[in-house]
Amino acid sequence: MSQFETEFKLDFTLHLQKCDLPSYAKASAAFQQTVNNYPLKIQFRMQRPGIFVLKTYSEADCKKLENKSVTFYYGPKQEKQVRVDLVKMPKFQFYANAKWITFDWLDEGNLRYVKNSQLDEFCKEYGEIISNFEEEKNEFGMLNGRRKGRVNLTKGKNIERIKWVNFDVELEDGTTQNARGKLKIFIRDSL
Repeated sequence: MSQFETEFKLDFTLHLQKCDLPSYAKASAAFQQTVNNYPLKIQFRMQRPGIFVLKTYSEADCKKLENKSVTFYYGPKQEKQVRVDLVKMPKFQFYANAKWITFDWLDEGNLRYVKNSQLDEFCKEYGEIISNFEEEKNEFGMLNGRRKGRVNLTKGKNIERIKWVNFDVELEDGTTQNARGKLKIFIRDSL
């Protein structure tokens, strides 16, 4: 995917019942009739019944489709109409070695005062942070002493499964102290 490829979604299923959804031919005809000055070099494809994806290949073509909508006439005599917006889809990011990392044993001693941002900094030694670390909750919504985040492990370093760590933490009384302890680290593939 080049840097200027952009996809737009045209979703008729949000507005119409299954029996009124347009075919590929009717949807592309409605697009051509109602979108003024549409780009000629686009890919128009059906994702599934009633949902269509338009792909543009340049920044100029992308700008032509932004904030546009398609008017579709339906019913036995084409007397009803619906206006469907073209929604710009976010670009997908692909990672070389994305993993979910979970830190356990953070509830022991002063390690419970370690901030999530400190765990982010710790993991930057191993790769790029995809999603920041947050407290994990069990099935009842209670904190379970674990922190979980997503990291793209690209620096080629191996993470030990049980590791001694040192963090400077701020205690409840406002003083700063060096917290030393063991972390148990779980690494799971990220889809």
